[in-house]
Amino acid sequence: MNKAGDFWIPGNQTGDFSFVPGVAGQPSYTRTFHIWFGESDNRQNNVSHFTFQVRGTGSDGSQLNFHETEHVSTNANGDVVVSFDKMTCG
Repeated sequence: MNKAGDFWIPGNQTGDFSFVPGVAGQPSYTRTFHIWFGESDNRQNNVSHFTFQVRGTGSDGSQLNFHETEHVSTNANGDVVVSFDKMTCG
């Protein structure tokens, strides 16, 4: 935080995941996930960013890829803008 009260907060997390379906005969998936977030504030504006990514390999050899990016901002007038820039699944 600076003397004007502005601040920035970034962070990230990476780890392993496993998914076991509740339906018999469907593949289970394991591999990695990654989360990144950031927020910045000043007296007039606020901006938050978030990304989430999963990459998995199925017990049947199939691939799971998912990526989501979100942005939320508030300006000095109190207008809120939310966007989901990219969501893919495959």
